[in-house]
Amino acid sequence: MQMYEHGSIYYTAATGAHVIEGSIGAKWIAAGAQKGFLGYPTSDTQTGLKNGGSTQRFVAGTIASSPTTGVRIARGGIGNRWMAAGSQNGLLGYPITDEIPVANGGEFRRGDVYQKYQGGSIYWDPVRQARIMHGAIGALWASLGAERSKLGYPAGEEVGGQPRGGVYQQFVSGSKVSEIYWTPVSGAHYVLGAIRSAWGIPYVFDKIGYPITNEIAGLKNGGVYQRYQFKNGAIYYSPASGAWPVLGAIRSAWAATGAERGRLGYPTSVEFLSFGETVQNYQNGSISYTPARGTTVNIWR
Repeated sequence: MQMYEHGSIYYTAATGAHVIEGSIGAKWIAAGAQKGFLGYPTSDTQTGLKNGGSTQRFVAGTIASSPTTGVRIARGGIGNRWMAAGSQNGLLGYPITDEIPVANGGEFRRGDVYQKYQGGSIYWDPVRQARIMHGAIGALWASLGAERSKLGYPAGEEVGGQPRGGVYQQFVSGSKVSEIYWTPVSGAHYVLGAIRSAWGIPYVFDKIGYPITNEIAGLKNGGVYQRYQFKNGAIYYSPASGAWPVLGAIRSAWAATGAERGRLGYPTSVEFLSFGETVQNYQNGSISYTPARGTTVNIWR
């Protein structure tokens, strides 16, 4: 290497000769220079990038700078995923932090890290590698507490192509799997546990569509429920009754009895046909429906 008034030039046979200068150079030196985790430069500083930014590549990462985000290092699995997503020109924009260790360890305890970007974040762990969080799904996950929430870590990235323009992303906390679903109409909401299992039945999804709320707790006997798009649909769960969808005229009739706090209690089945009637069972009775007669409430005890 050779030093100059305003910087240095470093050379190796593998990387060639490249200038180190300015705030990016200062960041590299603070990270240990060529003996640090970034290694030697493999390019000069590229200036005139998006929003007045600049970047410089190194053997094991990139240093990116912009007037609004500061000077940040993107490296390893996170840096590679950022580059693959279009770096500063992609959906994430510039990094706004360096890598941050996951404070509580979460599900994994082997050096999990994440990095924040203008348009989201990237999480990395040794098992699932790097996953992007962004947009409405990323915002909901962050509002719930990110990896410290009951959803846990992202198990993959967003998956599009779902019915009605839907997108989802899967999460894992221990052995518990959940998803956040988003559509332009319903917004972003999570599904998990027994309600997720009940909703995943094709018959149920076709009837009630996507969730329009997250789980709502505080019901009788430890129950929770979640509302859905179509037919006034909801899925109710309690430890004693399990999770079952309630919709349409039958749900309206059940609500008129006091819902789970009324004489019928919680639902214990899906709707089914019996002798020309649509019927749903409850803990203490049933509700039947025909278009001609409407609904009839039957109390068993």
